[in-house]
Amino acid sequence: MNDQQPPKPRGRPRRVETTGEIDIHTRIDGALLNAVKRPNCSVSYTINRALRMCLEKDHPNDLKAIAIRLRESKKEIARLNRDVIELREKAKMLGIKNIHEFEDSLSCWE
Repeated sequence: MNDQQPPKPRGRPRRVETTGEIDIHTRIDGALLNAVKRPNCSVSYTINRALRMCLEKDHPNDLKAIAIRLRESKKEIARLNRDVIELREKAKMLGIKNIHEFEDSLSCWE
């Protein structure tokens, strides 16, 4: 009767820590590169600076980074527009007369 089992833990199971290495690829600005070359350079300073640069790439807060992201987005939009034009031309070659009606009918195929 005294052989009671301990209660099961409630909630989410704990996440298992991953011990593998993580590769982070980033561009290094001149100040960071010069800091790394100094003999008394702190590893934590280097890592913090590199991680901050990665975050700024994802969430830009200066005008130059915003301009670069805008230019990259416009290039991507132009590429997608070319793909759409090519696909519409292929559909017309296969005998589709009204391309807009064909595109509207695609929702019933899904």
